[in-house]
Amino acid sequence: MSDPAWTCPVCGSRAAGPSRPYRCRTERWPADTRVVACSACGAATCDPMPDDRWLAGYYAGGSYASSHPDMSGHGASPLSLGRARAAAQAGLVARRLGHPPRSWLDVGAGFGFLLDEAAALGARTAGVEPGPDRRAALEGRRHEVVADVADAGDGWEVVSISHVLEHVPDPSVLLAELWRALAPGGLLLCEVPNDMPAEHALRPGGVDEPHVAFYSWGSLERVLERAGFADVRVGGAGRRQVVRPLERVRLRTTRVLAGRAVPVPAGVGRRLHHAFDVGGPERIWLRATARRPPADGPTPGGGR
Repeated sequence: MSDPAWTCPVCGSRAAGPSRPYRCRTERWPADTRVVACSACGAATCDPMPDDRWLAGYYAGGSYASSHPDMSGHGASPLSLGRARAAAQAGLVARRLGHPPRSWLDVGAGFGFLLDEAAALGARTAGVEPGPDRRAALEGRRHEVVADVADAGDGWEVVSISHVLEHVPDPSVLLAELWRALAPGGLLLCEVPNDMPAEHALRPGGVDEPHVAFYSWGSLERVLERAGFADVRVGGAGRRQVVRPLERVRLRTTRVLAGRAVPVPAGVGRRLHHAFDVGGPERIWLRATARRPPADGPTPGGGR
């Protein structure tokens, strides 16, 4: 279909594709929200799209961490999902660079797992977190942290956004800021949930809240290229969309053990979370790397 009143916030197209109801987790999200796919770029977004002010109030009124208990505390345990995922992300970055990272800016630093991994590789690190409580927690762990990307300066060899882009109404603005923060030739790491039609059918009880944008393999690649990035490489990460019964037991067991901060060797945690490394398109996350072109390359935003 084509709705003249609708515009894709990712690419600016007016070619609206299929839509579905937005799956709310709480009563705080507007009940009339739908998810509309763009026929041009393939991304799916909220309609109507909440503005930045509404979203700021939404996040201020509730704890994102409380809905992700296996991501938040117990960071000392190698069974922590957040720490295992960060280790896989840092390993991918080092492979893409061909050497350990020298400097790393993590935008949306959260609980600091990725900053910890980058520092362990010898990188100079800084995080971006708008919330004062989260900034204070990261500073207490001796990480440099600022409230805005612009405050972090430029010239970073690596800039990362892990599970951030799906919360952003207009990705072009944020991606332009990240492009400017990177040194010419620098590497962007971007990870988002993998929006697959099969997942909605297999998980009828799943929720969309609080995400406002939903990316497939192709649409993530296109949005990064539109922002001026080159050498875009997208891969699947995390567990498979369809979880075998035995694997489901393993995942639940490791989460329980992580919640009790069981002291196990790091190698054991890495093996238990082997599926968090890059895999095929059937995985629950999309993990992409991209380069800011050299100094004489194109400027960002040329595709919009």
